[in-house]
Amino acid sequence: MKPVIRAKRKNLDPKQCFFDELIWAESILDECKKHGMTSVVAFNHLVLDPKIKIDEKSPEFWEDRKYIDSTYSMINIIASRFKNRGDELSAYEVMGEPVIQQKNGGKTPPQLENFFANVLQTIRKVDKERWFLLSPGPWGKPTNYIGFDGFNIQDDRIIYNAHMYLPDQFTHQGIRTRPKGVEYPGRIKGEHWDRKMVEEKLAIMKKFQKKHNCLIYIGEFQAARWSKGAEVWVKDVVEVMDSYQWSWSLFAYEAGTEAWDPYYDVVNKNLPLTEWDIKKVGPSTPLWKFMMSEYGKNKN
Repeated sequence: MKPVIRAKRKNLDPKQCFFDELIWAESILDECKKHGMTSVVAFNHLVLDPKIKIDEKSPEFWEDRKYIDSTYSMINIIASRFKNRGDELSAYEVMGEPVIQQKNGGKTPPQLENFFANVLQTIRKVDKERWFLLSPGPWGKPTNYIGFDGFNIQDDRIIYNAHMYLPDQFTHQGIRTRPKGVEYPGRIKGEHWDRKMVEEKLAIMKKFQKKHNCLIYIGEFQAARWSKGAEVWVKDVVEVMDSYQWSWSLFAYEAGTEAWDPYYDVVNKNLPLTEWDIKKVGPSTPLWKFMMSEYGKNKN
């Protein structure tokens, strides 16, 4: 659910956009039920009005109680609306990439554990069945599990979550100011990245899972469509996740950003990597064909 994006795109009232998103989510859940699918409701854009220039990554979000309280109110509305849903809704993600953004990077919000506990408490007042995703900061990376001993949150339906975009220099190339031309497999920021390295990074979470006997879900992973080796990277990540028997979601079908949409593919591979561009090809892309083969293999 992205009401702030809807408000920005259509220049509409942010509160109305929140309820429009609920209606949209209802329609998606109806389709999931029709086709025997399940879903996660992800709510990560927690300040509705784009004009105030504050979001959940801003220090002001964590310093001004009104933003936190507004989030709890919206979570109550969401959970109350969907509480009677069936198997088409499995879980909630609220703030999948927790961070306070700074000039030199980001840090984990010091109030994060308390925030998650209160969000879950809000959900549990109306819905005791759905699973809840927890993501350590900053940015919800798999490597955040180094030295992390879990949150002190007691609940029978907790899933530990991460978004896998390592290495960022490869997966996010061409996004904002990141330069293009990074290849996989290859040497990236002082490390040789290949399947072995992917497994090494994700093994950090596997070690955490063994220690705490918990479920793991990789809520997002993808490489920008103009990255050389993107299909290889995705395949390596999927193979490692499957070997660990984790649940995962590719980011993302009709993502609203062409760089992440698996229906897009490189159209000018004869040019230097830095000039690669993409266009909509549809379900014939190698990445989409691979995703469909994985779906066929795992759907039962």
